[in-house]
Amino acid sequence: QEEDIHLSLPVAHYKSTLFEDSMALDFAQGYPGSVVRYTTDGSQPGETSPVFAGRHYLTSKTLIKAGAFHAALKKSPVVTLDFIQVPKMDDIKSITIVPEPNEKYKGQGAKSLIDLNKGSLNFKEAAWMGFSDREIEIAIDFDQPRKVSKVMLSTMADHGSWIFLPEEIEVSGGQKQFTANFKIPEKEEEKRLEYLVVSFDEIKTDHLQIRIRNLATLPAWHSGAGNAPWFFMDEIVIK
Repeated sequence: QEEDIHLSLPVAHYKSTLFEDSMALDFAQGYPGSVVRYTTDGSQPGETSPVFAGRHYLTSKTLIKAGAFHAALKKSPVVTLDFIQVPKMDDIKSITIVPEPNEKYKGQGAKSLIDLNKGSLNFKEAAWMGFSDREIEIAIDFDQPRKVSKVMLSTMADHGSWIFLPEEIEVSGGQKQFTANFKIPEKEEEKRLEYLVVSFDEIKTDHLQIRIRNLATLPAWHSGAGNAPWFFMDEIVIK
């Protein structure tokens, strides 16, 4: 019966989930008679949620959950979009990565880590850099000293493809050092994009050193246990 049919996931149109000033967002026209309803408070959209009509311009951090609704059909799954406003990073003089990413997943070079081109869950996209090294060092030099209190790494977890989050990220600058540790998963988790955040008391520096320490081997529960995991990143945000 028609009422047993689920609507398809709404298709969003936008350039990137990272933006400096504003980001345009709209949804493609779906099944005739259907509408896209959305929330921005983290709750699931329902029959009484506002309709997403026309094009919206986002000017601040916004979490959008949206679904397609129709009077005679079952609602669609929910799409979640996390838009993040970032400071301009045109004062970065140079950025280097040691070691370089794997030849198969080399992205667009070190500068692509600050191009605001966010990758999807497909790790084969050109936006992603992939590493199978235990440690990765990223050096960033600014034109002049700037205030920094947060470093965000845009990463992914895809355990079925041997891609794991790191166990530790260390940020050094202004003669200070800050570390964030991340929990090692105890079982396979869903494939996801994730921002890893290192927050600290504000420093002023013209140089940042970021050290990413990955798991030595895949966990014992994983089918590839004993082998080195992969680490993928596509963007760095400095606030």
